[in-house]
Amino acid sequence: MLSALIDGYDELKRRLARRLGSTELAGEALQDTFLRIECGNDVGAVQSPRAYLFRTALNLATNRRVAESRRLTTSEIDALLEIPDESPDPARIAESRSEMAALSRVLGQLSERQRDIIFATFVDELSVHEIARRHRVSVRRIQVELREALLHCAGQLKRPLERRAPSRVDARLLPCPPVRAWTPALEDTGS
Repeated sequence: MLSALIDGYDELKRRLARRLGSTELAGEALQDTFLRIECGNDVGAVQSPRAYLFRTALNLATNRRVAESRRLTTSEIDALLEIPDESPDPARIAESRSEMAALSRVLGQLSERQRDIIFATFVDELSVHEIARRHRVSVRRIQVELREALLHCAGQLKRPLERRAPSRVDARLLPCPPVRAWTPALEDTGS
C-alpha cells in the first residue's frame, strides 16, 4: 500500500486538490494517509490501491475540515474575551456580607411576631390575610406591625422606605381603599 502511495503521490495530490479545492489540504490529507498506513493498520487485500488511497485521503480531509469548523476563530475568541464578568468582585462580596450581617442584627431587634411577619411577607410571599389567620389577629394589626418593623429596619439601616403597590393577591384581599393599600419595603440603593 505504501509503494502505491509513493508511486502515485503526484497524481493523487492533483486529483485531491481538484476535488477539495485546495492543494494545501490535499497535501495534508496525503500526509495523514501516509501516517495511517505507516501505523500498520492492516486493511487486508485491496483490489484497487489507488482508489483506496484516494478515498482514505478524501475521508481524512473531510474529517480535518469538520474538526477545524468546530474550532473557534480568532474573532470569536476575542468576542468571548470581551464578555463582561458579571460575578461579584471581592469588594462587592464583602459589602453584601456586611449588609446581610447588619440586616440580621436589625431583624434580631424585632419581636418574634414582627420577624415572622417580615419573613412571611417577603420570603413566603403570604398575604396579610393569611398572616393574620396564622397569628389569630386582625389584618390591621398585621399591617401596623409590618409597618413598624419596616420603619425600625429602615431607621437602623439608614435607608428610606419606598411605597410599592401590593401584589395582586394582597390587592384582592385587602379591604383598605386603594390609597391606603400599600406595603412599605426597603428601598434597594445598591449600585
